[in-house]
Amino acid sequence: MQTGQLKEMVKDKSLPAPIQKALQVLHLRDIANMAAGRVEIAGEDMYADVFDAVTRRYGDQRAEAHEQYYDVQYLARGAERLHYAPHGTAGDVAARIPERDLIFYRGTPDPEYIDAVPGTVTIFAPGEIHRPTVAAGESMEIRKAVVKVRASLMTP
Repeated sequence: MQTGQLKEMVKDKSLPAPIQKALQVLHLRDIANMAAGRVEIAGEDMYADVFDAVTRRYGDQRAEAHEQYYDVQYLARGAERLHYAPHGTAGDVAARIPERDLIFYRGTPDPEYIDAVPGTVTIFAPGEIHRPTVAAGESMEIRKAVVKVRASLMTP
């Protein structure tokens, strides 16, 4: 897991080229004001989902992970708490949705968190368990973009 502000991360040339491309897309688009929906970047290898959501209490959100894609999460509006779990601490699989590359967990300890504000980017690699869209205080509407980067793009 990596996190930082988009305006700084977009300058980081040490990141893998596919992640740099994802950050460029986020940097060049007005995510806060564009229409919600899918943004095509490179077909199924890389695309973004732009959406509005309402943050919820910690216990109302499920821990999740992915197998085939990196998540490059960008918060454009609002505030959210992103919980994450240390490696090797996965709880039981509650549901697996292969067509969405999504695994939900129950009983996963994820006490660590990031309080995201507008401009925050958080990158989760395949297998990194995270619990997004948790209220950092009062519940609120947020605007996010999640760029999905196929993991196979990261290998030479």
